[in-house]
Amino acid sequence: MNRRLEKILKDFPLREKKLWPFFVLFFVFFLFLLNWPRLYWIFNQKAVYGELKTVLEEQRKELDREPAPLPSPTETSLPEAEYTEKENSLEISKIGILVPLVFPNGSQEADLQAALKTGVIHFPDSALPGERGVVIILGHSAPPNWPRINYDWVFNEIDKLESGDEIILHFNHRKYVYKTAAGKILKREGEIPAEWFSDGKSSLVLLSCWPPGKDYKRYGVAAVLK
Repeated sequence: MNRRLEKILKDFPLREKKLWPFFVLFFVFFLFLLNWPRLYWIFNQKAVYGELKTVLEEQRKELDREPAPLPSPTETSLPEAEYTEKENSLEISKIGILVPLVFPNGSQEADLQAALKTGVIHFPDSALPGERGVVIILGHSAPPNWPRINYDWVFNEIDKLESGDEIILHFNHRKYVYKTAAGKILKREGEIPAEWFSDGKSSLVLLSCWPPGKDYKRYGVAAVLK
């Protein structure tokens, strides 16, 4: 009996070493599970961009089926923008942000994800600031108290924007001031409201996953060039 006990005690450290990786793996899995609401957005945030591209393509097809009305003389010119020394950026004083406006090098998902780490991004194929059509700007939103890195937090508070609030785009040293018209929660795979596409005007749409840190829905803000 003593010999058997001695053997068990002798082998115990070895058995402990063999089991140690399993304890570590279980511990990491348990922490991951507890923090899933905070981490979920990392794996699903990028889904919005693929969906948006599909939605825009479908809406473009619908618009192409109907002839566009000829613009009247009063609609042929856009307001002249004033000069600004600021580089390409998005400024919203209501929620205290002034962040770089980035134009991705390509339209692939990898291009968009890389650009989002450096600011908010202009969605490829949407109108440029000051042009007729819709300028679409995408930005991240993150859980409360998330570290302010890689601009993950930039659109955390866009739901606070109300009718009449100003959204400013600094582009090519020109200042374009947009006036907020509407803001609403959108379905995860839903379309941008048709009324947000202002015919013959320059409008702006801000989009992010919603609520911050999760990928349940989208939040969009529509604005029109003043």
